[in-house]
Amino acid sequence: MEKSKIYEKLDGFFEKFMIHKKSDEKLKNIDCYYIDSEEKKYIFACKVYHDKQSLFENWESDQDTDIALYLQNDCFSKNDIRWDIYFLLIYVGQDNLTLEEFHNIERDRFCCKKVVLSVSENTKVEEALNFKLPVTNNYYKLNKMENYITNESFLENLRKRASLDKEDFPDNLLADVGKNKIEIIEKLRVKL
Repeated sequence: MEKSKIYEKLDGFFEKFMIHKKSDEKLKNIDCYYIDSEEKKYIFACKVYHDKQSLFENWESDQDTDIALYLQNDCFSKNDIRWDIYFLLIYVGQDNLTLEEFHNIERDRFCCKKVVLSVSENTKVEEALNFKLPVTNNYYKLNKMENYITNESFLENLRKRASLDKEDFPDNLLADVGKNKIEIIEKLRVKL
């Protein structure tokens, strides 16, 4: 897959989360990075590697130069976001990466978290990102959690944790908080 097509897909994916691409002329090796407009959540630094040799010979120096020395120590040195950097290593080579090769890179925790994406013409980039990046429900498995939590158990837990009794805060009142906001506020005011 061409580099421009990969970044087109990444642009679309990150836009859904209000995360935008930044091209920075001070980056020496990394192609670009994505960051939220307030620069408070995550940084996703990206680099496309065209073959295995290039990937394994360069990923550490690319990380050291552009992430550790520039993004963490210069660009975001006074911002806690420097600890929330993900390095997306996008591999488009013909040779398959072994599971061990993936893990050797992704287990390395020096200066940032690494995510290796092996991309071919048939790869659905968004699908791969959905399970590897902390901005998605799939990463936290929230989509599966919905199947285990019923509305009744959710409301029961909400009442218990907020110390609300069922008589004053019945299910039908809490089930549509937006619609019943004023009534709930009034009941809370009386309770206090």
